Amino acid sequence: MERRRDRERYLRMLGYAAPPAMVATVAVRRAAGDWRGVCAAGLVDAHVDLRDVAARYGHDAAARIEADLVGLAPDLLRRYLPRRDDVTLVPRLRVVLSRQATPMWATPARRGVPVLVATLPHGERARQRLTLRVEDLGSLPRDWYDLPDWCWHADAVAARRWACGAAPERVAWHTADGRPYPPDTPPASD
Repeated sequence: MERRRDRERYLRMLGYAAPPAMVATVAVRRAAGDWRGVCAAGLVDAHVDLRDVAARYGHDAAARIEADLVGLAPDLLRRYLPRRDDVTLVPRLRVVLSRQATPMWATPARRGVPVLVATLPHGERARQRLTLRVEDLGSLPRDWYDLPDWCWHADAVAARRWACGAAPERVAWHTADGRPYPPDTPPASD
């Protein structure tokens, strides 16, 4: 019974977080290479100036940030953001979005490292729009959230499959012959 309630809550949250119309519009704009349009369709206010990033951090950093923006999937990001019990986003939380090999919390020299940062709404009753900026990792406040790229980047398909428990020879939550795992049975390790 508890598992059914959790599933129903999760499905309700998904419908609220990323409605089908949003997912479709984001996909069309991403296919066109329009990252600003992707952000607009995904209810993300993008305050990103790539020329400013290049001037402050160099052209390589600006190219890395642009690559992150091109692959940004705000509809996917919204599924993995921390939420309250009433499915609203946790207010004022900052979420670092980076595809660097080293996790942000383990980066030794933080000052001078530009990262994309999504800021969640300022309150529970505020519109559930995200704000996206490029910030210096060294200037972030003490409390922030670091999401792996499979939670927000459209091209991180293999990592997303792995995170969901899939293997090259089977779909997640299914046996190798395609049968779903019985309810309340932990999957066998591959």
